[in-house]
Amino acid sequence: TRGPGAWDILTVNLADGSVVNLTNSPRVIDRKPAWSPDGRQIAFESWQPGDFSPEIYLFDLETGELTRLTRNAWLDTEPAWSPDGRRIAFASQRGPVYDIYVMDRDGGNQKKVTPSRMDSLYPRWSPSGRWLAW
Repeated sequence: TRGPGAWDILTVNLADGSVVNLTNSPRVIDRKPAWSPDGRQIAFESWQPGDFSPEIYLFDLETGELTRLTRNAWLDTEPAWSPDGRRIAFASQRGPVYDIYVMDRDGGNQKKVTPSRMDSLYPRWSPSGRWLAW
């Protein structure tokens, strides 16, 4: 059964109204989904049982595979795909404020890109993929 406070990622087919629950995990909070540019994967924030804080996960719509992209004791949230689908920007509170990080689509090469002077949230890529706004 579903535990209290569990949230799932759902898709709705706009043509026929059918709904598919992608994550369907009891006692887990899955939220803030972001579609990959090719429409094959969804990056999202998930707070799994036993985790200190939410992490970024990747769900493959073709295989149903779930992959954890971040693994740390800090809050990772707000995934946003680069236009070419090769990178994901996200916000992380790894210090006193939120900063924006960028990683490869497999979770590798995580790099902070903001200066840590104030909270930086909600990253969005420019259409060219050269710039980030937050």
